[in-house]
Amino acid sequence: MLRRTLVGDWRIRLASFLCVCGMAAVWPSPAFAQTPAPGPAPARPAPQAAPAPVANVTATIQFRVVSSPDFRAIPGARVVLIGQNGRLVKTGLTDGDGIWRTTVTVPRDPRFPGLGFVNALCVALGHNETVVFDVPIRQGTAQPVTLNPIQPGLRNEPMAMLGQIHRLDVIDFVNRFGDAAGLERQTPIPGEEGYSPFGPSLRRSASTR
Repeated sequence: MLRRTLVGDWRIRLASFLCVCGMAAVWPSPAFAQTPAPGPAPARPAPQAAPAPVANVTATIQFRVVSSPDFRAIPGARVVLIGQNGRLVKTGLTDGDGIWRTTVTVPRDPRFPGLGFVNALCVALGHNETVVFDVPIRQGTAQPVTLNPIQPGLRNEPMAMLGQIHRLDVIDFVNRFGDAAGLERQTPIPGEEGYSPFGPSLRRSASTR
């Protein structure tokens, strides 16, 4: 009886041992043991920076100073340039032909691509002052300036005039801001192909904004 019990216990222990070994052979490894080691992250392409707008404009310009009413050139007239920020830029004297040439660097004006502006105060002996607002800074600009002679007994005071902006710059300005405002074109002008002035009416899409 004791022998049968020992044999039975031995058989049970052997069966348990074999069962455990079999389960170990087919039991899957833990998930973390099957995950490969992470490699380096793929490099991302560097974003392309947008081209920065031109911050400054540099150009050689000239002033032609004359006296009214005969438009005689005035040698030795002084031209004082004032930036749009109210600071003095530079000053100089006209030559024997009444011309002063200079090279200027100013901030670009956001209203015009590639164009900057200065204001000019022009003075000369025997004449009243003339102020020229918005002189365009672009290579080749030739700004005429007229000074009025001093006349005792009459009103003597400074005169103001506008800078000589090129017609193509004016056309570009009108087209860009007229379109931005949604203005409607008028009927084309007979004989002027490709040109139609803006009118006061707004385009339908613009009037609903």
